[in-house]
Amino acid sequence: MHGMELTAPSVLIVSDAEDRCAALRRHVLPLGVQIHEVGDCRAAIERARSCDAALILLDLQLPMMDGFEAVRLLRCAPRTAHVPVIMIAEMRMGLGDRQKGQALGAVAFLQRQDLDFDALQEQIRLLLQLHVRANAVQMQIYSFLDDQARIAAENPQVRALQPSLHRHLLLDMLTGLPNRMFFDLHLMGLIRRGARGGKGFALVWIDLDHLHRINERYSREVGDQMLLAVAQRLEMVVRSSDVLARIEGDTYGVILDGVTEAKGAKAALDKLLAVAGEALEMTGSDGQPVTVIPTLSVGVSLYPQHGEDSVTLFNVAQQSAQDVLRMGGDGVRIGWGSPAGK
Repeated sequence: MHGMELTAPSVLIVSDAEDRCAALRRHVLPLGVQIHEVGDCRAAIERARSCDAALILLDLQLPMMDGFEAVRLLRCAPRTAHVPVIMIAEMRMGLGDRQKGQALGAVAFLQRQDLDFDALQEQIRLLLQLHVRANAVQMQIYSFLDDQARIAAENPQVRALQPSLHRHLLLDMLTGLPNRMFFDLHLMGLIRRGARGGKGFALVWIDLDHLHRINERYSREVGDQMLLAVAQRLEMVVRSSDVLARIEGDTYGVILDGVTEAKGAKAALDKLLAVAGEALEMTGSDGQPVTVIPTLSVGVSLYPQHGEDSVTLFNVAQQSAQDVLRMGGDGVRIGWGSPAGK
């Protein structure tokens, strides 16, 4: 048995100033969560071992440590690696500091002197809801695996089906590609390898531009055909040592193993964009032919240059892809730099 239980989430307040802790405590307590107050990030890491932390409120003015270094340490610790962080600064943060914070996994930035506690409460409430839902889904998966293991132990016929059941848990049903769960597990393995001195890699976030317009103009069936066709084209391009997955609705993910520089990533992705961007001939729901030209917004993060944990790498790659889309799509952005070309 996995032994996981659903517990009440906690909020970690990291600050050495009692007045700031008291103000935050007054506005977090009504949300019905446990509150843990610590004076520095190392104490937060230690406290997280014994509580189900859903959110960290981090005062950047910490004694003897830069606030960004504090977030980096939190991201490197297993129990706090995936916990969202809200940064609270003395002054309004500039664009450079905000980008640096986002790369480290911060989800919001607040100015201490002008805190909007109503907005803060709403933000915390949303993050807590997401945390509880994620825990519930994880429990369902663990429960399913435990049930299958128990049944298989009692029934040889079910035991023979177990590999197929596990395969369905790790594959996307539409495209046949690995799914987000498989992608995350593989990514965790590469990060562990990297921590032991292994080679780096590139994490690639690929958004299929404007899929909703295809669904609205033609039909969901045409949109699904497009998703499948693009997946097949991507499979033709990636190497056998790479991992390609469908990680959510209109998004694919690729891990380019051994690619640690922008130049190498750009060369691989230029080829990917060229192949994926060829015209597609499909059939609409009315039986009429439909021609579409796919375009992709691609964001890239490099391990370890842009991050040493999965949260940071995903944040950098996803934000970079969103920046490409805002500039018209059909291009690549590597890290926080300029687009690598269209």
